[in-house]
Amino acid sequence: MPAFLETDYDLAIIGAGMSGLSLAAHLSEAAQRSSTALPKTIVIDPRTDYSADKTWCYWQTEPTLFEPAIKNRWERWRVSANGASHISEHPHMQYVRVDSGAYYQTARDLIAQSEQVHLRLGQTVQRVRDGSNQLSLGTSEQQYAVDFALDTRPRAIPTDTLLQHFVGWEITTESDCFDPGVVTLMDFMPSHGYDIHFFYVLPYGPRHALVETTHFSMSLKTPEHYAHEIETYLSRNLGLTRWQVVRREQGIIPMAKHPRPARTDPASRIRNFGLHGDTVKPSSGYCYLQAQRQAAAFSANLQNEYWMHNSKPSHGQLAAAMPQPRNAIARWFDGVFVNFLERQPQRAPEIFLALFSRVDPACLVRFLSDQAGPHDYLQVMTALPKTTFLREAADYARSA
Repeated sequence: MPAFLETDYDLAIIGAGMSGLSLAAHLSEAAQRSSTALPKTIVIDPRTDYSADKTWCYWQTEPTLFEPAIKNRWERWRVSANGASHISEHPHMQYVRVDSGAYYQTARDLIAQSEQVHLRLGQTVQRVRDGSNQLSLGTSEQQYAVDFALDTRPRAIPTDTLLQHFVGWEITTESDCFDPGVVTLMDFMPSHGYDIHFFYVLPYGPRHALVETTHFSMSLKTPEHYAHEIETYLSRNLGLTRWQVVRREQGIIPMAKHPRPARTDPASRIRNFGLHGDTVKPSSGYCYLQAQRQAAAFSANLQNEYWMHNSKPSHGQLAAAMPQPRNAIARWFDGVFVNFLERQPQRAPEIFLALFSRVDPACLVRFLSDQAGPHDYLQVMTALPKTTFLREAADYARSA
């Protein structure tokens, strides 16, 4: 058994995935351009290295720290359902793809340039003890004493939660097959029971694309089922007879209509951050842009604490730097919409098509990006069946 070493840190980030690395990178970048010392931070993750294992997309409504990781841009996007199709377009709100390999490298480069943020790979946090003065984090190799911790680790999802689950294949073909100018956000398929099924296609070029089979349901499929769906779509819908799989990815995103709040006890030295910390927009599963906002806000709030107090903040001040939760109106809209998806999944294709075809693209992008104003909400409400959503709003209120 290894001898434990006791190391003190102001802040611990448990988990170095997309959210954890974003926060570490923002703190590193802030430390480099600030004359004031920011918290000594440890970032702990069990993986030993990084690879391009994910695809993150969002509408670029604002700059982020990870612009170099954006590898594709589209000004047009398509939704297809029930034999109809609609293409939306906006040249100044592009739909962009973040390459996870480039993202990880950008973050690690920023962290490597900082003397105050330390990345520790190959370590798993096995024990967390909250003492009177500090948290104690134990791994197989090290014992860390920290003032405050942000926990980004995945955790069990309640069984009654609607899930967005998907499997994607990045493929190449021998002949032109894809239109590189248009993203297919949703190509709905017939489904049965309480299941919503569609395909998502990111065309990197005429012969290169990511094709994902996606479901909204409370139960997962077998690996063979997902594979059969993709193979069928490639052959029947895209007319392909041959293709080469370059890379595979998969994911599960909770679409909770009543998300569990992050730990809010002001005395607690550990808080949730990332996927289980108010990052995901439940009605769509989008999380990337909100993760960047949260990381930037936490870093900026910490800098303000240092500048105001000119000393190391207490754990209470570190807790006070937590970003504000998502807008209450946006949370309500999400809850009502998820309630609808749970109760009337067979109507989802027509409703999504109505949203994209009837709402001005800029308004809908702001709505989907949690930047909507009163006019945007009004446009969205006008595009939806009023009686249906009044009933869903009432049912959602009763389920609270």
